[in-house]
Amino acid sequence: MEIRKISISKNIQNQNEVLIQETPVLHRIKNVLRLKDNDPIILIDGSGYEYLGQIKIKEGNLYVEIKRKRKIKNLISKNINLYIGFLKKKVLEELIEKLAQIGVRKITPIKTERTNWFCNEIPERWQKIVRKANEVSTWQNFTELGKPLTFIEAISIAKNQNIFLLDPSGEITLRKFKKLTKKIKNINIFIGPEGGFSEKEIKLAKQNSAKTVKIPKNYFRSEIAALICSIVILYD
Repeated sequence: MEIRKISISKNIQNQNEVLIQETPVLHRIKNVLRLKDNDPIILIDGSGYEYLGQIKIKEGNLYVEIKRKRKIKNLISKNINLYIGFLKKKVLEELIEKLAQIGVRKITPIKTERTNWFCNEIPERWQKIVRKANEVSTWQNFTELGKPLTFIEAISIAKNQNIFLLDPSGEITLRKFKKLTKKIKNINIFIGPEGGFSEKEIKLAKQNSAKTVKIPKNYFRSEIAALICSIVILYD
């Protein structure tokens, strides 16, 4: 019997018993996976460990009694913070799922001059997508969704911290990009929406020490570029 894995936001540390209170997690355990009292389960909390436990129902509350703690062996040494312009909703959701599965550390949607739509908060649906991707991933690293930002806010946060901006007319090739990032642990990648970044945005990025990476035009759909650059960095 396969033991199901569940991602929770609570840090388990050395607890012997964990009370499950997050509504989406409770729904997934009870209504989706249909797990019952005494069923085995694995909890992951982004700490680099997974916890083998057993479900216990007490007075209507759901607990997981921790039986064993073990280190997750697969660790990605690079931390990619990926800032991406809002794409079509379905495309963006599929991209978020794939980026989480391959081990991108943080994904932050950004509003740019050519963005067609924007939201101020991360939708619960996106949180569910990332949670499920973390559960099926074999990597120790957890993917986090950052609060949506404007391009100016994002550049200000990443200022002078290994910024790479993708542009069809970029200054450095993909090969050189891979070489430059080989020994860098924390990397900030900016990818525009359909239509790319404006000249004003590219100029602002360069003023904040960003390097522009040239992606071949036949690859330059935002979602494809995001995956290519992430894979180039994460998997030597």
